[in-house]
Amino acid sequence: MAGMGDMMGMMKKAKQMQKDLERVQKELEKVEMSATVADMVTIVVSGKGDMAKIELSDDAMSQDKSTLEDMILAAFNEAKEKVNVHTQKEMGKVTGGIKLPF
Repeated sequence: MAGMGDMMGMMKKAKQMQKDLERVQKELEKVEMSATVADMVTIVVSGKGDMAKIELSDDAMSQDKSTLEDMILAAFNEAKEKVNVHTQKEMGKVTGGIKLPF
């Protein structure tokens, strides 16, 4: 019967980890990360990975279309990567470094 106690302990730990993960996920949804390219384009990305805000300087508006598109894409990708890194770091605190799909 000693194995039964171990199993119950593992299940209790798993339930606690699940609660902790849910809490952290809710907290991460409130996070916003930003990136700026060439002091002309700033993108803010939410913890869900959605673009929350875009700021274009007057100088950005004088750029050709292709350059402006590249700056927007670069800023978004950088901000999204910051969110991803932050998410992995915070989730790692709960999971003890075990990689889980989020």
